[in-house]
Amino acid sequence: MVSLRTQKLEELFREVKYAIGFDQPKLNAERISDGVVVEGTYILTPAADTAVSQGAMAEYDIRIFFPSSFPRAEPKVTESGNAIPHHEDYHINPDGTCCVVIWEAWTTTEEEISVQTYFDGPLKNFFLGQHHKALTNRWPFGEEEHGKQGLIDAFAAILGCSRNEKKVRYLLRILSKDWPKGHWDCPCGSGRIIRKCCAEDLAALSKRIPKKNAQRMLARLRTYDRRR
Repeated sequence: MVSLRTQKLEELFREVKYAIGFDQPKLNAERISDGVVVEGTYILTPAADTAVSQGAMAEYDIRIFFPSSFPRAEPKVTESGNAIPHHEDYHINPDGTCCVVIWEAWTTTEEEISVQTYFDGPLKNFFLGQHHKALTNRWPFGEEEHGKQGLIDAFAAILGCSRNEKKVRYLLRILSKDWPKGHWDCPCGSGRIIRKCCAEDLAALSKRIPKKNAQRMLARLRTYDRRR
């Protein structure tokens, strides 16, 4: 009898194969014990469908590891052809992996999380940004802060609050608990408790950002605490 874990891994493998089948003929997928590995040459094509006939804009040698727990866990992307400077200013992490997207932010705002939407969205935008930077020395989507501050800025945008670490953390603490916590101080700063202040707004926010998402976002922030 096939185990549930094996079945999910096979489903992920099929999903990856389908995603690269039409648009990425130079990529190959391999199923391994704990996920799916994609290796080869990534072809960056124009964004507009009408421009596809123009051919590739650029090509990058890459490796992507999709963990078996995808989409709960983020894929790890490595650019192995040295077409991108391996430096944080080019969104390459110290361990050599690409900072493709702030995963907790993307999975919270994206309606459908799949291998295909990952390829069509964050992955393509990452390499499109790198190509534009190489040609013009400018980032096409604007450059975000690196590291912890970039994370706070992204989470603040989702939460609809100021880019203040203390406020972001407090809101995430509220949202990561069973709702409601009406006796907590209201994060708006009024000095009143939530029950007598912004309870309705926070209840609506908790539906948009479920408890598990808030917990993951808070856990991501806490990884920076351990680096001190």
